[in-house]
Order: sequence, then structure tokens, then C-alpha cells
Amino acid sequence: MGDRTAARVEEAIQQLGYVPNVAARNLAGGRSNIIGVFTYEALFPMDAMSFYHPFLMGVEEAVENLDCHLLLFTGSHVDGRRRAIYKNGVNTLQLADGAVIVGQAEDRDELTALLREGFPAVFIGRRELTSIEASYAAADYNTATRQLVERISGLGHRRIARLHSGSGHESIVDRDAGFIAARALLADRLDAADVFITPNAAAVTELVPRLVEQGYTCLVADDCDRAGDACAAAEELGLSVPRDLSIAALSEFSFTAPHRDFTTVVTPGLLSWVQVAPETLVRYEKNIFEPDKDFDLWRFRRILHKPLLAEGFAASDITLVNWQQVDYWIGPLTGVDDAERDRHLAAAKQLSLSFLYWMQTEAPNYEGGTGYPGLRLRTDVTDTADGLAKYPYIRESRRIRADFTVTEQHVGVAARGALLGSEEFRDSVGIGSYRIDLHPSTGNGSGPRQYLDVESWPFQIPLGALLPVRVENLLPAGKNIGTTHITNGCYRLHPVEWNIGEAVGALAAYCLDTGSAPRQVHTDPVKLDEYQKLLTDLGVELSWPREVRTQKKYN
Repeated sequence: MGDRTAARVEEAIQQLGYVPNVAARNLAGGRSNIIGVFTYEALFPMDAMSFYHPFLMGVEEAVENLDCHLLLFTGSHVDGRRRAIYKNGVNTLQLADGAVIVGQAEDRDELTALLREGFPAVFIGRRELTSIEASYAAADYNTATRQLVERISGLGHRRIARLHSGSGHESIVDRDAGFIAARALLADRLDAADVFITPNAAAVTELVPRLVEQGYTCLVADDCDRAGDACAAAEELGLSVPRDLSIAALSEFSFTAPHRDFTTVVTPGLLSWVQVAPETLVRYEKNIFEPDKDFDLWRFRRILHKPLLAEGFAASDITLVNWQQVDYWIGPLTGVDDAERDRHLAAAKQLSLSFLYWMQTEAPNYEGGTGYPGLRLRTDVTDTADGLAKYPYIRESRRIRADFTVTEQHVGVAARGALLGSEEFRDSVGIGSYRIDLHPSTGNGSGPRQYLDVESWPFQIPLGALLPVRVENLLPAGKNIGTTHITNGCYRLHPVEWNIGEAVGALAAYCLDTGSAPRQVHTDPVKLDEYQKLLTDLGVELSWPREVRTQKKYN
């Protein structure tokens, strides 16, 4: 088509108000650009199915990166209330180009028919169908179970019993394999028994006293429901968990809302250099002292490098360990009594000390051996008796309800689409830059348990995010500003907190000098200009240079 013809077509489009029909285009192209998620059980609220949360977060991010849409299918109801993919012999997922299949109560014949039809489908959880190969993404229950039993043995237990329902589901079979492997590996020092039970509270209540009488000191259940039943039975015997009897669960999954915090649950391994990318489930490794790599964990937070200092100033390098392996999420420090708070603080310290011991003795090292025995805590640097930090590092605090809330759409690279750079704020009081980096959260078992790391643009700190919607003359001075759980991931960093503290201090001084309220400074353009000039006179940067503003952080 020539330029003149193209111009006339464009003119006709504008005059006629023509809008392309997306459905027709998709029909002609044979694609809908929709990825489906079919669920055999209810996924919302997430409390009941927290196991799927990290998988679904990865699915959502991957679909967004593919520039497609995500569509939730709940299926047709057959046999009363049972969900099904097919209705009257028709595949209801055909609206999508492919689907992720979720659920425990699936119809195997239906799944086989779906794959025979050639429909692209991936299952969350291992699925072994009798006559056709299924693609799946699954947790490694085999390794996790073996490592948990090894850990239990390492804590001094000599008799442990696994409460086994006898299910043939693939996830249970994988746990079976891990338990059997651990039992064979530790046969010389561990009596590990498989005890088959009917999966209900009454059977567990009847069994636990017998196991305690036989000298078992640790019970391992397949899920949190049976672990909860075991805990209740132990309490009826007057036993304290975990002081008198230890109880572990091989999954966080629960059909009911958890009513107590009592167990050790299998979650991604912390005593390991291996990590898993939540969006792809691809394993990757971050080690320390890797001489042939540009990046390792030791250099990531190194605060003193001996070769750069005068001879005799320091005996060795020093690094700060706030890596994923020492994240503590078993319980919060706020909203609980002093005794529970102290218990979580002590447990968090024990987690850090156990990781140090693992690095000293068992961690695979770059020479092909195990352990770095030269690692040690520096009490002279931290000025503490135990060599740990004086105070815990809290990644996410309570936040104010602010006049303005910074969302991912203001700073996230993917969320802003074709827009270059973050949102520019007329009321900026400072700047910051970091990826949106989320770590697991505390909670009652339904809180986020995944790591999330996505790109963000260098950003500004808006004054509106520092003003509470209801309370006057109260200002946040740290990471407790108007962000979301997502954007806290990039606004929580120390330099940003320092900037917020400086801005708030200057605002308080300005308000005292002028007799103004903070909200008046925000709404009055003259006062806002005067306050921002005060900040710049103090050396506070309010915006990024153009050439920096559009650079993605840590690509």
C-alpha cells in the first residue's frame, strides 16, 4: 500500500470512528492471547490454598511478560457440585490458548482426554497419567522430606514416626520416597517408622498416646491438619509441643484455617546455596568466595575489604549477612505479648546461628569440599555479646493510610508498560532506587511465602505519601509511609528511609517556623515551593537526572 493510500485509510478510520474487533482478529489468527487457570477447588480466599500462592504469582508474572491475559476458569458443575473441564463433551477451556491446571480433586480421565485432544496444559503438582505424558511444575517433596528427617536426626531425635495416610497421590508418593531414603541413610542411628492411620482427628487422637509410650519423640505428618490433630492429642496428655514432643508437617497445605502455631513445616530449604526462581521454578545458586564469578553473597554485603585498607588496619574482610537464608517469618514482633515477642527474637537469633554453623561445617565450598571453618562472628564490630546485630532488621512495618499511596503502577517497569521512567511527582521530597524485592512475610499460615524480585525505575518520594488521612501533626519517618506490600519492596531500603527522615524533620521545622500544618504545606503551592527549596538548600535531591531516571535498576 502506498503512502497516499495509507493516509486516506487512516483518515477514513478517524472519520468513521473505527475500532478493531479484538475477538474477530483473534478468531482470524487462531489465537486469543489468553492463558487460562482452571481450578478444581476454590482458590479464593488464599487462606485455604496457600500452597498455590507462589505458583500463581509466577503464572501471573509470566503471562504479563508474554503480553497476554490471564483468565480464571471454575468449570462446569457435574454430579451436583463437582467441577469439570468438559460440558456436554465440549472443552470449555478452548477460549484460552492454553491453561494451567490446579487442584487436588482432579478427574484423571478428563485430564487424559484434554491432553489427547492436543490442548496445551501444564499441571501444578506432579501428575502421572496412565497412557499419556503430562507436563507439570511441582515442589520437590522427595528432597525436602529427606532433608527434614536428616535435620530431625541432627537435633538429637532417635525415634520418629511418620503418620501416613496411605494415599497414592504423587505428592504423597514423593514424600514416601524421601522418608525411605532418609531412613536408609540414617539407619545406624535413627529408628524411623511409617505408621498408617485413617486421616481424621479421632484416629490421630487414639494413636499419639501409644507412640509416646513407645518412646517416639518426634511425629511427622503429611499436612498441617494431621499435625494439628497430633498437637491437640499431645496437649490432652499434658505434653508441651515442642518441649516434650516435636511435631513436623511435610506441607503448609491445610483445608482449614490454622488455629495454632506449633509445627515445623517444610518450606524451601534455608541451609543451602541453591534457590528457586518463583516465576520459572528454575534452580540457581549463589555461593560465597567464588573467585571466578563477578557476584557472590560474600561480596554482596561486604562492608570492609582488607586489600583496600592500610596494612595492619584489619585482619580480614567483614561482610553483613542479611541474605535469604536468615529470613525469619515464623511469627511477628507486633500485635503479640512480650513473651511471644521474646520467643520470636530468640528463634530468629538461633536461625542466624544455625546458618553460620552450617556455613562453617557443611556448606559446599568452591573447592569441592564442605565448610568454611574460618568464618566467625565479630563481637568487636557489633559491640554485642553474641556477635549478632543489636537490633533485628524489619523489612516491612505497619504503614500509615496516607493521602497518596505509591503503587506498582507508579514505579514498576512492567506495570508501567511503554512509559519510560517512574511517575513524576510535583510534591517530591526525595529520591530512591531499588528493585521491587519481596521476601516471605510472617502471618498465620496464609501470608506470602514467596520471594518476588521485579524491575523498577528510579523513583521519587511524594509528600502525599507522608501525610496520614486522619491524624494531623503526625508524620512517618521511615518505611511506614503510604506504600503497598508490593512497593514497600523498593521504598524500604535504608537510603530511602534516611531521605524520608530528613524530609520529615525539615517539614516539622518549616511548619514550626511558619505556623503551618503539614497538610497546608502540601495543598498550598507557595508553601510547597518554599519547603522544597529548604530541602534542596539542605542538599536533598528531589529528582533524578534525565539520563538516570530511565535506567532500570539492577538489570
